[in-house]
Amino acid sequence: MNRRSWQFGFLGSMLACGVLLLGCFGNRETPQPNGGDAANANAAAPGPLLITVVGTQETADVLKREWSARSEAEVTVRAVEPAEAADEARLNSDLVLFPTGLLGELAQADALLPLDEELSERDAFDQTDLLLLGREFDGAWGGRTLALPLGSALPAMVYRTDVFEQLKLDPPRTWEEFAAAATKLQEAAEAETLPEGVATAVLEPTETLDAARQFLVRAAAYARVPGRYSGLFEFSSMQPELTSPAFAKALDEYRQALSQESTEKPIGYAEASRRLLAGEAALGVTYLLEAPELESEEALERAALVAVAPVPGSKEYWQPRGESWEAREAATSVPTWGDFGMIVGIGRSVADRDRALRALESIVDAEIGTPVSASAAGTAPFRKSQFAWVARWTKLPATLPANQQYAAAIEQAQSAPDHLLLPRIPGRERYLEGLGEQVRLALAGEKATDAALADAAAAWEKITDEIGRKSQVQAYRASLGLSN
Repeated sequence: MNRRSWQFGFLGSMLACGVLLLGCFGNRETPQPNGGDAANANAAAPGPLLITVVGTQETADVLKREWSARSEAEVTVRAVEPAEAADEARLNSDLVLFPTGLLGELAQADALLPLDEELSERDAFDQTDLLLLGREFDGAWGGRTLALPLGSALPAMVYRTDVFEQLKLDPPRTWEEFAAAATKLQEAAEAETLPEGVATAVLEPTETLDAARQFLVRAAAYARVPGRYSGLFEFSSMQPELTSPAFAKALDEYRQALSQESTEKPIGYAEASRRLLAGEAALGVTYLLEAPELESEEALERAALVAVAPVPGSKEYWQPRGESWEAREAATSVPTWGDFGMIVGIGRSVADRDRALRALESIVDAEIGTPVSASAAGTAPFRKSQFAWVARWTKLPATLPANQQYAAAIEQAQSAPDHLLLPRIPGRERYLEGLGEQVRLALAGEKATDAALADAAAAWEKITDEIGRKSQVQAYRASLGLSN
């Protein structure tokens, strides 16, 4: 063998060894030409999409069913408790469906991937059909978008049209008008002139957590200052603003609207919703969380007399800077936002981001999103195109006027010039519990308004210090859409 032949043979051997080494130690995820070996192809195939539902098994089952009916892609869906949400999103899930109020806890745990780059694409997720508040605020955190909306219930005013006609009352547009109507209804109840079946003049929730929420629903129009970021805390210090005249006025009116019976037998939003929609009360404000059982013709006839309208507002608001009441251009309803509802995001442990994005787009589409959203508590339409199907959420017979009236109330709230964001920061239920306990005492007449609000503010300060004031300031700023 001559020298040149020996060199070519040596180089060929080295090249063969290199190929063998690359085959042994190279990137195993690189697709093999012409499909490669079937066993290797199966080993490289992605596993099932992993979706976590922080909620009921029913919602998980509906999502699994709707997905399977429309896709051959394998999916694993499981329901977990709220306490497990952050770990599931960070460690185990491609997608996470969770209550809106948990956004702060998941964001603080860095459990979700931002979606801003994908949302910047003009047609991504059919955003023009998404309702404004949900699109802008449901998944917003610290100037980023971490999740997309699956619908949030909004508070609404519910009243009996026949009673209002009988007493020659107009539907209240402000809380002052609501108070005046409540007085006339209570007088009619005492005189026993209300129609048969109307057991209560004015009905509002008074159970501790829902009493806190209801108090904030009533306070929103008084406390929300146009152009100001915060409404519940001073956003640079987390000092509560509960002792201002705005909240005092709301608590006084809340107490005056209720009968003594209402405070002795506390009820939550679910029961208030059932009773108001059944026409058992002449007037009330509630989140529409549950529907009544309307099994008889009489019950249906009574429910047909029920009307739904936007929550009352105010012609003025309290301006902390000037410590004075200032007039609004018109009576304005200020919806509360950020507590009820469901949103969906991509978990930090996502295996295939592109695949997860495609699945996310499918879930927030009306076809899958409608039955999934309607199966969860505290939700409502999240797309304009869903208003025609609002009965899927109210669970009322589709022929009842209350359905489309609720859709109109949601549409008005979604386009309101302002809103009050409820706490969705770590410890949010502790804040609501501390506030609700004091509101309950004031409603029962066991504590004066000023004392109750001062003690609620003190409770909030204590919670903030226990969790960590610096981290809570950062979380509250982020919840308002401000970067830290």
